[in-house]
Amino acid sequence: MPDRIQLLGIQVGDLTVVNMYIPPDLALREEHLYEIMPHLQEPCMTIGDMNAQNPMWSEMINHNGVVVQGFLQDGTFCLMNDGTPKRLSPPGGTGVLLICVCVHRI
Repeated sequence: MPDRIQLLGIQVGDLTVVNMYIPPDLALREEHLYEIMPHLQEPCMTIGDMNAQNPMWSEMINHNGVVVQGFLQDGTFCLMNDGTPKRLSPPGGTGVLLICVCVHRI
């Protein structure tokens, strides 16, 4: 896992909640996400700014969004976003910045 991917996790009862930040200039690879998985205790919910855009959760698409979509397609995690904007973009526009995924068992 690249040193620049930041993770912070807490335990809430049996649930592990992880905040993840991926810098916008980091070209994410699926292997990066799979390297993180052994460090996550199930059940797990991951929320964060992955600088990933994909029509599954935003209006645009970028490289990191394609990678996250591929990761989600293996079926371990499911996307919790419903398309509702999660931040305000200047000047007053909206965009989806935060992505929320969880293990299917939650």
